[in-house]
Amino acid sequence: MVGRGQYLILDEADQMLDMGFKDEMQKVFDAISRQREEKGEEKPLQTLLFSATLPSWVQEVARTKMKNPETVDLVGDKDKQASSDVEHMCLMCPWHARGQCI
Repeated sequence: MVGRGQYLILDEADQMLDMGFKDEMQKVFDAISRQREEKGEEKPLQTLLFSATLPSWVQEVARTKMKNPETVDLVGDKDKQASSDVEHMCLMCPWHARGQCI
């Protein structure tokens, strides 16, 4: 039952849309809206979209699905740019020892 939810959080929204899940995302938005209306939910639904990249078409989805969307952009205006201040590391360890390695 999603009608009582106060938050809709979509992580990797850009990847979901890029992989063709726009219709499925629309079904989620519609189902939540419908169930909230049926339950008489008056509290606003807070929608959060998380994405490593922020192409213009993801921004368009945010504008159509969110009220007064706020953007935290760490990489600028380019469609495909990774953050330059994120450090990536590869740590090789056996599966059973991953807790101690991390």
